[in-house]
Amino acid sequence: MKEKDINEIPVPGELEGEMSDFIDLMNAAERTMEQARRRRNVVRWSYVAGVAASAALLVTFLFRQPAMPEDTFTNPHEAYACVEQALAAISEKMGSGIQQARRAENRIDAGTAKIKEMYERDNLLAN
Repeated sequence: MKEKDINEIPVPGELEGEMSDFIDLMNAAERTMEQARRRRNVVRWSYVAGVAASAALLVTFLFRQPAMPEDTFTNPHEAYACVEQALAAISEKMGSGIQQARRAENRIDAGTAKIKEMYERDNLLAN
């Protein structure tokens, strides 16, 4: 058909409005789908970034070398004397703590004995 013949074809009046509405609807649908596609891409990239960050942390912790303590003594006899001195100080502190615990235990035992005595006396009087 020639262009002149096409322009001469009668078009119903409401068809033009319907076509315009249809084109607008398709345009809106296309924009919505594009936005959804972008959101999916953002979500995918955020997952990828999260996995990469987790992998980097994991690699950092796996391959980190623990710090080796330095020797503070070159002579083993000096080191032994220092350890012996530290253990003696700990033993002294523990001995004093044990004495305090024994005194507290004796006080608790005396209090418990008084309570038992009072309880038994009350039971005898009640019977």
